[in-house]
Amino acid sequence: MDSPRWNQLLIHRFPELDAKYRKEITWGDGEIDDPGTHVIYSDVFADEIEKLLESGDLLATKGYFAFIEELLDMGDKYIENVVTVSVLENLFYSTLDRNQVKKLLGPAALKIWKGYEQFDANQKRVNG
Repeated sequence: MDSPRWNQLLIHRFPELDAKYRKEITWGDGEIDDPGTHVIYSDVFADEIEKLLESGDLLATKGYFAFIEELLDMGDKYIENVVTVSVLENLFYSTLDRNQVKKLLGPAALKIWKGYEQFDANQKRVNG
């Protein structure tokens, strides 16, 4: 699947993100451009998850985390990279409570998250 189709899948699944998506793809002069899946999944999808978690609306995030798991279970290396780098990494290095996020992850996402935890622990050990 190409970038525009992954983006459309996101909007199809979460129509409430459509306005945010349209804002992201519309340039100052009104021209529409596809900035790519990494940008959309980072600036639209991950950002929305972060806002919901910051507001304390854990129930609303369940569908978002289920979608992350579905994407990872598809076996598509491209979307796995997008989710790993542009969603999970953003959430890991955000100001969110990592333990709170961790509790919401499915098995595939949790495996990636634990990789970030290990990396972070190693960095702290190396950098003192």
